Amino acid sequence: MRMGGRRRRLPVLVALLALLALLALAGCVTAGQAGTSAPASASPTDPRTSAAASPDPPKTPLLGAYYYSWFPENLGLGTLGQHLIPPRGPDASDVSGDPAVAARSIAEASSAGIDFFALDWWPTRPQQDSRIDTGFLKAPNLAAMKFAIFYETGDLGSHIPYSAMTPLTPGVRAHLVADMVGIARSYFANPQYLRIGGRPVVFWYLTRTLTGDVAGAVAEVRTALRALGYDVFLVGDEIFWSVTTPSGGTSTAPQTARAQLFDAITWYNLYDTGNRSSWGYGSQTTFVSDVAALAGRYRQALGGSVPIVPDVMPGYNDRGARPTEGHGAIPRQWAPADSGASFLQHMFDVALPIIDTRAPMVMITTWNEWNEDTGVEPVTSTAATTRDDSPQGSFYTQGYRYGGPATPDLDVIRSVAAARR
Repeated sequence: MRMGGRRRRLPVLVALLALLALLALAGCVTAGQAGTSAPASASPTDPRTSAAASPDPPKTPLLGAYYYSWFPENLGLGTLGQHLIPPRGPDASDVSGDPAVAARSIAEASSAGIDFFALDWWPTRPQQDSRIDTGFLKAPNLAAMKFAIFYETGDLGSHIPYSAMTPLTPGVRAHLVADMVGIARSYFANPQYLRIGGRPVVFWYLTRTLTGDVAGAVAEVRTALRALGYDVFLVGDEIFWSVTTPSGGTSTAPQTARAQLFDAITWYNLYDTGNRSSWGYGSQTTFVSDVAALAGRYRQALGGSVPIVPDVMPGYNDRGARPTEGHGAIPRQWAPADSGASFLQHMFDVALPIIDTRAPMVMITTWNEWNEDTGVEPVTSTAATTRDDSPQGSFYTQGYRYGGPATPDLDVIRSVAAARR
């Protein structure tokens, strides 16, 4: 669980994607462009050599989605779908450690053009993390999906969820390095592991809350992984409306020194619980244009030194999980008269022009985060509804439409995937 229109045709974006594809074919996406650190060496007989030689999906941009292995437990924290009339899944049969559940997700996602999942991995949840091995990696159709690790950096240290500060004390730093070494040994040699320019990719969540000697910690991680033969491609979650400074303060300014420690930076989710003006239909707020402006501010501050990996989401509604906080929803329709997933389409309209050939990816928040209703995974559903089981009949939905037949979110993703080829 996280804190954090009318469909338009894409003639300009189709041209943009075609250009990016040509650049990729021309060799623009190389190990040298993807990062500044020297490639790691491995002997010809080392199994890491064959893993590194495994080709990346020949598509630009790559489409990735965040994938969670915390079911069915997290259903108990509350979801919007369970309050709808009629209710909407997922349900208790969604068991993350079941290879059949993973196989279904892989089949649905790959058919829509999603290239890889960023698999959630927690420093303090070994039992949950083990479901990657017992569930996802055991899926019989694993060959259809690349994967990377999405490391829960915010779970280090104090273990206080959604803390605004994650101090890198000596103990926390040692924990971080040990985790990265363990992840490398467990997953990097897998031929399905995602690589950019031959380098294994790891996403770090909430790096924008890291304080202390962040540079020393990142350097120590890179050194430890190079000793294993891996030149890791680190993507930091640096972009937000307000971030923590390395000394523990708060600032709306990009923290360029910290951002430049990573091979690319991204945002996980730019929904702001404190900004009521961003709640509601996208056509009636400035949320999407504000996202574009924020990305531009980071690009300008960094002077192009670090590529940005843009992120899209289909909407947001955490009232099923946090009813007492009364956060406003962002519905999946761009405007009241819309149907389908028109808000997601507008998010892609912002994200696609931001793509950088040094890190040619777009992330989707999320595949299956149902506590905040950002999932695009198809779930049990019947007719679309604005009604819920609250006394007033609309506390959870706030009058917005949810559910319905077909897979509108995947249809939008599919159209983006088709345009890039």
